[in-house]
Amino acid sequence: MDEAPPRVLPGAILVVWAVLLGSITLTPGPRIQWWNVVEHGCIVCGSRGAADAVLNVVLFLPLGALLRAYAPPLRTLGVGLLLSTGIELAQWLIPGRYPTLGDVLWNGTGVAVGLALALLLRREFGRPAPSTRVLALVLALPFAYLMGSGWLLAPLETDQTYYGQWTPELGFMPRYRGRVLAARSSVGAVPDGPWPGGAGLRDDADGWWLEADVVVGPDPGAVSPVVSVADGLRQEILLLGIMDDDLVWRERTWANGLLFDRPDERIRGGLRDYAPGDTVTLAVRSDGTSRCLRVDDEEVCGLGVSPGRTWGMLMYLEGASRRQRRILDVAWMATLFLLLGVVAGARWRTVGLTFVAVVLVVVATATTRLLAPGVLDLAGLGVGVGAGVLLRGPVRLVLGRQGEGGDVGRPLQ
Repeated sequence: MDEAPPRVLPGAILVVWAVLLGSITLTPGPRIQWWNVVEHGCIVCGSRGAADAVLNVVLFLPLGALLRAYAPPLRTLGVGLLLSTGIELAQWLIPGRYPTLGDVLWNGTGVAVGLALALLLRREFGRPAPSTRVLALVLALPFAYLMGSGWLLAPLETDQTYYGQWTPELGFMPRYRGRVLAARSSVGAVPDGPWPGGAGLRDDADGWWLEADVVVGPDPGAVSPVVSVADGLRQEILLLGIMDDDLVWRERTWANGLLFDRPDERIRGGLRDYAPGDTVTLAVRSDGTSRCLRVDDEEVCGLGVSPGRTWGMLMYLEGASRRQRRILDVAWMATLFLLLGVVAGARWRTVGLTFVAVVLVVVATATTRLLAPGVLDLAGLGVGVGAGVLLRGPVRLVLGRQGEGGDVGRPLQ
């Protein structure tokens, strides 16, 4: 009779996951802002509700995969839903936390996806070689994600009246304490007030520009709009601003319209040499898919969202340094292609599928608004596949498979 599968490893991972989960969900959070008010019964909640839904699915995915080592599928799903419900009920008592029905449903979806992934991998590890359908799936998922991300970067306008804003007082961002002398664009002057022509600024796909002459103010400490455009519902359309000594640009895209997060582009340290009271010209222009930012005569082009930077559409970290963002770029690409290394199997197959993955990334960037993959993007892809190869053995152990076809036991019934 076979011995029961070792459960020390999945148990240890579960403990680490539980500690991480508690630190994310059961600690006090910031008071919610007026523009992101949610109803407790909502399913997709707040101004970045779609991003939060995806993150909730990802956060609870390990629970469904790891509980399979201890319980059958229905019990795994039940435990996951009970845990999610318990967390949401506990959040009623925690300042800055806002429990919603959507969180319970998306957390439960994460458990179900993790369970399905565990069952799929366990079956694959019982085969002498991975099936073509599974190999196609682990290539198609990151490709579809990158294609979708690139399409969502297209500019999105609204049918409301547009308003130009010079150093506005918005309440949810610090007001810039400098002064705008003049603002202009490729479709005319940018007023501090109603701007009927603002909606046409980004219509010219071949090129457009916006610039402002500004008297520098003190460091705002957070993203602060210098010249921005909003619609009649106070939705941000365009923002040319400053954070620390960075020039910051961001714009409304389909990603924002579908409730994902809002990455920005920057010239790091662009205002380092300017003191309060100095006069400077700040500008942005379209360079096809990418953007160019300018501080007086210093211009940086080729700015946009790379394949690795698509993590910013789920949870953008404004305060992260350039080094931290680059590390996240590599880590995110590695995450997208980790499963490919786990299931590929033979060395020749792994090398061939890695080449196919690179081709698919290039196709995704060539046909959407994503920037062409750089060295860090491709390095992250390679790191992900390599890490997946190294994790193949531990994953087999967690799922109860050992060797090419050996079933080392069954979960507790």
